[in-house]
Order: sequence, then structure tokens, then C-alpha cells
Amino acid sequence: MSISVNRSVCINPVQTSCTTVGGLHPDTLVMLADLRKTCGGKITITGGSEAGHKSHGPGLTPVDLSLSDSTLEECIRGFPAGKDIGFCRKTYQKFGYTFCDEIGVRHWHVYK
Repeated sequence: MSISVNRSVCINPVQTSCTTVGGLHPDTLVMLADLRKTCGGKITITGGSEAGHKSHGPGLTPVDLSLSDSTLEECIRGFPAGKDIGFCRKTYQKFGYTFCDEIGVRHWHVYK
């Protein structure tokens, strides 16, 4: 099982039609490795440190993950429930992070 990105890697720091993982916070990299070890399944990063996000960017902890893998989704839904947040259907807590099933374009918005 590996961790992949959904679109080509950004070449230009202002591009928004790609996914960049360069500059992700070191804690986020550790969390992704722990998630891979704990859950298995396919982890696809759909939002990293690329331009165009309000809460993402180099050195920040948020990362977006695809909801397309049922093994990963079932594992995350088995984590302890988190507090209700207006932009999430439901949240879960693990590794010091909140896993938010985001309303709108569905994905896991994961942040510390």
C-alpha cells in the first residue's frame, strides 16, 4: 500500500490544477505514515500545499484525502468521534489530527 497524489504534481507554486506535497508539515507526513500502517488501503492525497486552498499551504498541517478507498474509509470511521464542526458531516480523531468528512465536494479534510 502506498500514498499517492490524485493529479500531476505542481511545477509552479501558483498552480491550482494539480496537487503538491512538497512543503507539507513534518507532523502531517508522520500522520500519513501512521495512517498507512494503521489502516492499509489506498491513500490518495487530493489537496496538499498547492495554491488555491484557504487552509492549506507550505508548512501548514491540513491535507485532503480521497474518500474513494472503502478500506481506508472504514478504518477512519472506526476512530473515536470528534466534535461537531459546521463544515463536516462527522469528524474523527486519531494521531492528534481531526479527520473531517467535508460537506460539499466529499473528501477527508485532515488537520491538526
